Amino acid sequence: MASGISITRNGGKLEIRWHASDAINNIGKAEYSLDGAEWKVAAPVIRLSDSPDLDYGLSLDAGPGATPSRCASKTITATRPSRR
Repeated sequence: MASGISITRNGGKLEIRWHASDAINNIGKAEYSLDGAEWKVAAPVIRLSDSPDLDYGLSLDAGPGATPSRCASKTITATRPSRR
């Protein structure tokens, strides 16, 4: 589950931040999409996806006056294979 999504403009960059969590499994990866564009993989701030709680931060180039109207994120949990 993603929460706390924020987008701020810092000069020619867009700073995007969010927190992802899963109550059962570690997060395998997270992806983001701006204004409905293709999904791109985002690395967590600590650069290692091995926790059920992770913070993400992106700094993307933005043209003059560019601000996305929507930012979406999704997390994909890493599930362990069942043992038989």
